[in-house]
Amino acid sequence: MRIALQGAFGRTLITIDDSATVGELTQKISDASSMKNFVLKKGFPPHPVDLSTYESNTKVSDTDLKLHGERLQVDAQGANSGGIKQALPASAAAGEKSASRNTGISSTRSQADSISPNPFSSTSTRIPDKPLKLSKPKTSPIEPPELPIREGSSYLIHRVMPDDNSCLFRAIGKCVIGDAIDPMIELRSLVAQKIQAQPDKYTEVVLEQEPDRYCEWIQTPDAWGGGIEIGIIAEHYNIEIYALNISDGSVQKFNEGVGSKQRSYLIYSGIHWDCLVENCLGKDGPGEIDVAQFATYDDEILMRGLEIGEILKSGDYYTDTKKFGIKCNTCGWQGTGEKGAAQHYEETRHTDFAQSS
Repeated sequence: MRIALQGAFGRTLITIDDSATVGELTQKISDASSMKNFVLKKGFPPHPVDLSTYESNTKVSDTDLKLHGERLQVDAQGANSGGIKQALPASAAAGEKSASRNTGISSTRSQADSISPNPFSSTSTRIPDKPLKLSKPKTSPIEPPELPIREGSSYLIHRVMPDDNSCLFRAIGKCVIGDAIDPMIELRSLVAQKIQAQPDKYTEVVLEQEPDRYCEWIQTPDAWGGGIEIGIIAEHYNIEIYALNISDGSVQKFNEGVGSKQRSYLIYSGIHWDCLVENCLGKDGPGEIDVAQFATYDDEILMRGLEIGEILKSGDYYTDTKKFGIKCNTCGWQGTGEKGAAQHYEETRHTDFAQSS
């Protein structure tokens, strides 16, 4: 069980066994914060956590605390924190050891609703017959940004996905499935099943190729995804997905207005997909405590997400697929934009391309 701690001592992460007791947890927090008596808060808005209501030998897993992956604010007793005093058990206090210390933008619903949509097509970078396989430069021109949220108690982070032609499925998978399993195969298969189950909706006109062939293609590891795939996955998991386009700050909204209470955010660079997450320890915090779903009414996340998009654009993270340099990894040909790549494909049937400087 991993719990993030934050206070005057800084930020740190503690780990306790699933069999750990409340007394052991209290001792662990005391060691990490160098405080004998302290008060705890969690959540947003922060509310008190009172460990003293449990016997010290009670297992944390047997309580209703649900602390795994949580962030706890730890303040010294009497620091006007409004929390509940937590005192070490007498036996633990006697052997207490000193531990080393580890060292907004306003938002409104009207602002969020005024953002114009920008459709994302899953075929926007697709080559006829076989998909365009396009790799990015190995080094990003900018460090993934993070911005403070929750009045400075947490951070919104740009989480970068691997560049392996499955970045969209990895980004959505982190949002709807988490990091426990590799989401690519499961989500690709889900898309194919939904398309097959709704032939009147996903026609050859919509897919821009015969549905059976599309379903076979989307399940290959090199197949890119886009708006069709996002919409299917969002509907299946009953979640809103907002895709933020770095190029112009527009937002494409998927599965909105159908009663979903949670929302996830994707970042689109023109040739790559990432996602936005919250982590109370910042971008260096472990991914397993990332929060990738947010309340649909939480406009702070959208506004901060748009700010992150502006930072990425100013750092040249965006790729203009009409003007970017491109080269063929098969024969060395160089050209401009996806149209150039499409023409080269028609002449050679080469499909392995990379962005050139």
